[in-house]
Amino acid sequence: MSVRTESASGLIWNTQKEQILLGSGIKKKLVHVRVRSLPQNGYFIEELAAACPEVGALTVELDESDARGTAVADLSGLEALENLEFLSAAPHGEVVVSERIEVSDLRLRRLSTGYFPGMTENLVGAPRLNALEVDGSTIDILLDVRADLRELTLFRTRKSDCPAAWNEVSGLQELNIDQAGAFKAYPPENGWPPSVSIRWANSVRGLVEASQTRPFQHLYLNGVKLLDAGSSLWDLRAESIFIDFADKPPKWLVEAWPHRPADWSERFKVAYHPSLPDSEDSFN
Repeated sequence: MSVRTESASGLIWNTQKEQILLGSGIKKKLVHVRVRSLPQNGYFIEELAAACPEVGALTVELDESDARGTAVADLSGLEALENLEFLSAAPHGEVVVSERIEVSDLRLRRLSTGYFPGMTENLVGAPRLNALEVDGSTIDILLDVRADLRELTLFRTRKSDCPAAWNEVSGLQELNIDQAGAFKAYPPENGWPPSVSIRWANSVRGLVEASQTRPFQHLYLNGVKLLDAGSSLWDLRAESIFIDFADKPPKWLVEAWPHRPADWSERFKVAYHPSLPDSEDSFN
C-alpha cells in the first residue's frame, strides 16, 4: 500500500515496498519512494534521507498538475541515501547536481535518467552499476562508466562525437538502442554484446560494415526506417538476425527481398508480410 507524505517545504512523496528490477534479471524488494513535488529550490535529498533512510528505490516523478516547466530537481547529497539501489530521474524540467556527488559511496545498481550535462556523467560513474538507461545521450556516455555494466539502453540517441566509445560496448551482455535519430555504428575492438537491439531508428549507417569486422551474435531490428544505404542487407554478419516492423516492412527490406540468397533463412528471421514471400516460414 502506498503512503503519501507532504512536508512544510513543499516536498511530496509516496512510499511503497515493491519488487524492483536491477538488471540482468535480478529483482529485489525495496522501499520505493516516488517524489511528486519538490521544494522551490529543488533540493530535497537531505530531507528525504532524514524522513525515510531505508529508501532503496527513488523515482523523481512529478505530478503533471504540480509540475513547473522550469522545475529543477537537485540530487546533491545523494550519498545520504545509503540503501539506494535504483534511481529514475527524468521529471518535467531539469535535473542537476549543484555539488558533485561522491559516487564511490553509492550502492546504485540501476540508473534510468534523461541526459543532463554534468549530472549524468557524474552518476554513471557509480561503481556497482549493473543496468543503465539514458534518454538523449550518445554512446559516448560509456566513457564515464566505471562499473562492470551489463545492460545499456539508449533512448533517442544521436551521432557519436567519439567513435572509439563503441569499443566500450564489448563488456555488455545487452545493448538496446531505441527511438534513435540518425547514427553510425562502429565495430567494437573486442566484439559485440551477445544481444543487440535497434528499434524505431530513423537511419542506421555502418551496421553491415561493422558486422564484417566484428560479426554480431544476436541482432534484432524493429522499425528501422533506413538501413545502410549502398550496402546489401544479406552481407550483414550475425549468428541470428531478427527483423520486425509494425504494419508493413520498410522500403529497404522490400527492395532487398528479391535478392535474398538461398540460405537466407538459416540466419534471418523476418516477420510475415504478403509483400515478402516465404517470410511466413522464417519463424518456423
